[in-house]
Amino acid sequence: MAARSIIALVCVAEVVATDLADHLERRGHDVRAVRQPWEAESLLSGNGIDVVVVGDSLSQAEGRDLLRRHGGEGGPDFILICQPADLLDKVLALELGAADVVESPLNVRELAA
Repeated sequence: MAARSIIALVCVAEVVATDLADHLERRGHDVRAVRQPWEAESLLSGNGIDVVVVGDSLSQAEGRDLLRRHGGEGGPDFILICQPADLLDKVLALELGAADVVESPLNVRELAA
């Protein structure tokens, strides 16, 4: 039996995080949710995370900092959620190696796909 992938939800709005976690868990993923940046540092430093979803309640600069420190070769894939007008932030995150940048408001099924 294959190991379940572990997805971290970092600073994702509670209403979205609950729906997203339920959706992902029904599809066989383990989900860890943290609300504060310092909690994210602790969670991501422990390794074992496969995908990190960074919510738009965290500033884009803080999201990119997490990506710089924990993404890249051998690190988890990062998906950042941003506001629709943040084209520059989207481009910067993708240039730093984010797997994807999706706009808020978020469609849970779209993100899970």
